[in-house]
Amino acid sequence: MQIQGVEKNGQLLLMFDNVSPKKVTRLLVPLYGGSRNNRRGKTLPTMMEIARLTKGGLIAAFDFRGMNQGEDFSVSGLHTRVDDARANLTKLQDEYDPPEVVIVAESMGGYIASHLVDLLGKDDTLILVAPAAYDKKVVAEKIPFGSKFTEAIRREGSWQDSDAWDNMAGFNGKLLVLQWGADEVVPREIPQMYFDAATKAQGRTLITAQNFTHKSIFGTHEDGVNPNTPEFVALREIEGWLERVRLSRRSTRL
Repeated sequence: MQIQGVEKNGQLLLMFDNVSPKKVTRLLVPLYGGSRNNRRGKTLPTMMEIARLTKGGLIAAFDFRGMNQGEDFSVSGLHTRVDDARANLTKLQDEYDPPEVVIVAESMGGYIASHLVDLLGKDDTLILVAPAAYDKKVVAEKIPFGSKFTEAIRREGSWQDSDAWDNMAGFNGKLLVLQWGADEVVPREIPQMYFDAATKAQGRTLITAQNFTHKSIFGTHEDGVNPNTPEFVALREIEGWLERVRLSRRSTRL
């Protein structure tokens, strides 16, 4: 597939050959997890595959504050990531007015995505992979990454006091929640609670994939189409779910 890459306002935009910047039919936004090794570029191989599955679109990948070389990671936190994601999505929606937004979020990115629900509508899609959840005070009190943040999120059951559940209750678009069968980081109850909270969502589906531990789907794809990689498994599940949603919508119109 022919693509054109454009760097704009600190974001990496990939325009597929069937997409004009004046007529974006679909906006695809990746939200990576909390590891300091994450970068926007790592999301692109997976996002390009998802763009193919969704029949094209404009990928907008950005880095959160504190992630770029020379920036001070310690002055950033979950609250700045939420602010960055909201600011970028709002700017992109204002500029391109896409009919559909597809957010693919993993781990910490899943929680961040829950703070974007009020910017989304019934034609939009949330794909949450091993979504994490956090005590709402880490955002409300603007606790920076570091020892205080670690202390707050390691309190037993702290995720139960998350605002993600109330946020997800307002989502009425399409929702897929994918959890890893042997996830040692995100408690098993959390993906289920994301699913349960989104009572208004369409095509709402929770899938437990193979017995992977807490793995990223935003890898380098060095293993190609190896069926034992989390990227491949996630893409296979996403493809199957998208097809079921299409068939469901088609039968509803008949």
